[in-house]
Amino acid sequence: MSNRDEFGGVELSEKKLRELSEVLHVPDTGGPPGGRRAALRVPVEGFVTIKPLGHGTPSIRVGVYDLSRTGIALVAAEPIPPGGKFNVLFTRDEGPPIEILCTAKHSRPQGDAYITGAEFGVSWLSALGAKLAPRR
Repeated sequence: MSNRDEFGGVELSEKKLRELSEVLHVPDTGGPPGGRRAALRVPVEGFVTIKPLGHGTPSIRVGVYDLSRTGIALVAAEPIPPGGKFNVLFTRDEGPPIEILCTAKHSRPQGDAYITGAEFGVSWLSALGAKLAPRR
């Protein structure tokens, strides 16, 4: 079974997150002081599943535009309104997915889709570390 999808990339899994974390741990010195960016963004060609918070709301497979330590930009057929909350699910080789709460900050049209920028409720790097840490 392939982890490739109609979004033209690979599913963002625990393994891919580990690879990205090495890039994102490098201090960001490229932006101007006082700029809008809170953290370095890494372009990503991949996809994830998101679970909007709400009763009976189905999960949605979406593309990933970019990723940073503090947030994620998603590509979907519909915009996610500012303030909308959802969990991003990152698959693992074993065990349940890593779920990280996000809050949509803005959406903009991009061709026939929308790019939604969202902020993580907790650092995905911390969440990844917590899932991988040995239990005591």
